[in-house]
Amino acid sequence: MIKIKIVLAMILILGLCFSTVTAEPSVGTVTIDPTEPVLKSDVILTAEITDTDDISSVTLWIKECDEDTGLCDEPFSVDMTSTAVENEYTAEFTLKFNTATYFDYWFDVDADGNITTIEDDLYTVNYGAESSNNGPDDDTNDTPGFELIALFIALFAAIAIYKKKR
Repeated sequence: MIKIKIVLAMILILGLCFSTVTAEPSVGTVTIDPTEPVLKSDVILTAEITDTDDISSVTLWIKECDEDTGLCDEPFSVDMTSTAVENEYTAEFTLKFNTATYFDYWFDVDADGNITTIEDDLYTVNYGAESSNNGPDDDTNDTPGFELIALFIALFAAIAIYKKKR
């Protein structure tokens, strides 16, 4: 009976010696520039990834969606680079989806060969007011073609008047 207790104690001690406790990575402060991006604009996202030491890579995933239709574009990923600030990573990307009104983002963190996906409640960024008009970039909403209707009416009127006089 004593031998079993000694073997169990040795197994417990060896288990404690060889087990390592590593903290799961988590996201601290996130900054987005611009804070309310517009369609097809360039965005810079900077995030603080904490609670881990040996991070070998951080991948940012972006999924653009249209709130009105409920459609989402395929998610795309961007490799983040480490900044001069400890535990801070940054990525620059261009928004692509033509009718998107917001985008969700999350992170894949590779620390010590273990990839952890951090998508606590899916981080969401709404687009700025300029994005909702779906018009040209100069915010005029002028649709080409309507002035042609007036031109055709004037042309047909001129032809009709010309034929009456003949």
